Amino acid sequence: MKLSKTRQKHSWRTRSLAVLLSAVMAASAVAGSIGAVSAAETEDKGENLALHKEVLASTVEKAEHDAPYAVDGDGGTRWASAEWNPYPGTEDKKGNDPQWFQVDLGKVETVSRVTLSWETAYSNVYRIQVSQDGEDWTTVYNTFKGDGGVDDIFFAPQQARYVRMIGTARGTWYGYSLYEFEVYGPKNSAQGTKADVSSGEDQASNLTDGDPSTGWSSAEKIGQSATVDLGDSRTVGSVILDWGDNYASSYTIYISDDNASWKEVYTTDRGQGGREIINIAPLENTHYAVNNEENVYVAQQTARYIRVIPTEGKGENYTLNEMEVYGNPTEQDIVTNDDAIKEV
Repeated sequence: MKLSKTRQKHSWRTRSLAVLLSAVMAASAVAGSIGAVSAAETEDKGENLALHKEVLASTVEKAEHDAPYAVDGDGGTRWASAEWNPYPGTEDKKGNDPQWFQVDLGKVETVSRVTLSWETAYSNVYRIQVSQDGEDWTTVYNTFKGDGGVDDIFFAPQQARYVRMIGTARGTWYGYSLYEFEVYGPKNSAQGTKADVSSGEDQASNLTDGDPSTGWSSAEKIGQSATVDLGDSRTVGSVILDWGDNYASSYTIYISDDNASWKEVYTTDRGQGGREIINIAPLENTHYAVNNEENVYVAQQTARYIRVIPTEGKGENYTLNEMEVYGNPTEQDIVTNDDAIKEV
C-alpha cells in the first residue's frame, strides 16, 4: 500500500570515501544482521492532535458522511463533500471546486505531519495550510499529482491551531471524501530503537535512549561508524547529531533499506559539534529545490537504517551522545508539544 507521496528534494556535496566505506560497511553489515528489529513493526506516530477535535467543511454530502467522521479515529466512517451536479443550468453549486476540510486543534501546537486517508473520491490537486488564528494561513504543502490512498505529508515544524486541506481539482467525478484527517507533531523515530557501532558496543544503546547525558565513545578514530535501525522503512526528513567533546569535523551520512546497499545523503568537512541539524529534505514549501539557480525535482527519502561515518575530528576518538531521526525537515532545534505555546 502506498503510504507517502510528499514531494521532497535536497542537494548535497559528495566526497570520495570508497576505501574507508567498503571496510566499514562490510564489518557493520555482519554486526547489524544480529538481533535486527522486525520490519513488520508498526510505526508509533505519537499523539493524533486532530482526534475528536472540532471541524468545519465546505459542504457535506449527507448526514452519515458529516465532517466529524473524518476525525473520529474510525477507518470505516468518512467525511464526503457534496458531489458535482452534472445538469447544466442548475442553481445548485455545492459540488463545485474548491472544497475544503478544516480542524481546530483547540490550542496552538507544534505540527509537522498530516496524514490523509482518502476514500475513492480523492483530490488530484490540493494544498495543506496552517494558521494560529484561523485568518492568516501558511501553505506547508501542495501537490498536483494526488492519486488517492494514504498521503503521509511531512513539513518543517509549524506553530498552529488550525489545519486545513483545500482541494482544487478532484480525481474522480465524485466529491472529496476522507476516512481520516490526522495531524501530528515532530517525533524522533530513532528513540528506543536498536543501534550498532564499530567499537564500544556496550554503549550503543546510549545513542537512542533519549538522554543526552549518556553517549557513545569510539575506541579509536579509524574505521568508525554508528548505525541506527528504525525497525522499518521510515520517512527521513532530518537527522540531528548531538556530539560530545570529541566531535567529528568531517563525516558522511548514509541511508539504506536493507543494511547492505547504502546511499550517501549528506557529507561535510565543516562539522561544528554540539547539536548539528542535517536536513535531508528541503525546508521550502514547494516540490522543487534550487540547485545552481535551477529548479531540481528530488524525491522524498525513506530508509530503515541511518549511518554516520566520521573521518576527521579532534581528540583520540569520537564521542556522540544521541542520533535523532525525524520525518520532517527542521529549520531550528526540534520543539515538542510539551514545550510548545499552549494558547493563541
